[in-house]
Amino acid sequence: MVAAADQRAKLERLCRYSTRPAVSTERLSLTAQGPIHYRLKTPYRDGTTHVVFEPLDFIARLAALVPSPRVNLTRYHGVFAPPYHLREQMKVIASIEDPAAIKRILAHLDHRQGAGQHPEHPPRAPPQLVLPGLLD
Repeated sequence: MVAAADQRAKLERLCRYSTRPAVSTERLSLTAQGPIHYRLKTPYRDGTTHVVFEPLDFIARLAALVPSPRVNLTRYHGVFAPPYHLREQMKVIASIEDPAAIKRILAHLDHRQGAGQHPEHPPRAPPQLVLPGLLD
């Protein structure tokens, strides 16, 4: 989600979303016997409405949500990944975010290459799975 500086309602919604806790405390309850009940926001397909945890299991699941120290939470893949051998040569000259402009550029590239044909990656059939002894 992107919000401009003058879109106060959108900015507030974005801030509330990014600072919300991982677990809703309103749906969390501790029973007298010890297990922790967590009421699901929407029931599972099988009709389950609550999940029950032992206290130690619940703490372990919460701890799994905490990121490791000194780990970058933004991960890059492909050309922008750290080990990519041509990364130093790639310079970002523009970031096009307007959907209409993106559609025009992609339509132009498709027109130049011939409606969906990409010579660098020609289409191919999926690999055929042959199991030994199956066709004997």
